[in-house]
Amino acid sequence: MREYQKRNKNFTVGLMPGRRGEGQNRNDVVQKLEVDREKVMEQATDFMGSLEKRKHLEVKFRNEVGTGKGPTLGFFAELADQIKTALESSLWKEVTGNYLYPSPKNFRGMDAEKVKEICKIFRVAGTYIAKSIVDDRQIELPISPLMWDLLFDKKPSLLDLKRYDEGLFKWLSEVQALINSKKEIDESDLD
Repeated sequence: MREYQKRNKNFTVGLMPGRRGEGQNRNDVVQKLEVDREKVMEQATDFMGSLEKRKHLEVKFRNEVGTGKGPTLGFFAELADQIKTALESSLWKEVTGNYLYPSPKNFRGMDAEKVKEICKIFRVAGTYIAKSIVDDRQIELPISPLMWDLLFDKKPSLLDLKRYDEGLFKWLSEVQALINSKKEIDESDLD
């Protein structure tokens, strides 16, 4: 029993030293959730509003033995798989390097419930990506570097398009070359 208490104290203190309050009770730095493995996406959506930013998420699967890092990583992995395959995988475009980028959607004429479902899935994805970053957990959701650039407000260029769609990049590069050639011809006619 003494060894367990010693390990538990070391875990609590070592969780995020200096930021989570050394010596705090473990319950003060961990938010525990119990999830049904068959309803991961639904329950992730339900829990979204109650996630605490400053606490590590710890998941236990209902009717299963075990809690802590293993089940929590399992939860993030299962949620990532469901986000990737939601709505028959139509939410994502696989881009260069097998990264995921949101697939363009035309919401005009689309059923309002379908639009709500799409928005819900992207909101769950964003919330749990943010939570995994805060909790320093790696998740299997390979978001495109171009998407990260856009999220961090970096203005994209034509070269950035290459990371999204090489065929489209090649076509637009050829169009840009034609535009540049026309400009050169127009400028030489003026001389």
